Amino acid sequence: MRTYTTPEVCRLTGATYREVDYWCRRGLIVPAVEARGSGSARAFSDANVAEVRLVVALRGLGCPLARIAEFLDVLGDDPERVLVADADGGIEACSPADVFAAVARSGGAAVVVAP
Repeated sequence: MRTYTTPEVCRLTGATYREVDYWCRRGLIVPAVEARGSGSARAFSDANVAEVRLVVALRGLGCPLARIAEFLDVLGDDPERVLVADADGGIEACSPADVFAAVARSGGAAVVVAP
């Protein structure tokens, strides 16, 4: 499994080092390998990089971290899933093939988020 250091994740996603560190400390991003004391470093997987990209994109849209945490929980570990968020605050994770059905269930007013 390929892993990435925090500076590499920052370079790949546009996040700052402090943001990634903060998100890890809050439990929003759970690195593949957590740092074990002074002088050790976190290691991030490809899935972690995708999560950080999603966090960066949603923060850029003004989405609060608590809501982003909900999105990440709903997405789970399946990188092929997408989120459909409706106007009433409901969120649903589904496969790309099921997006149109999920949007229809939301009444047609939905935002689709793909990692």
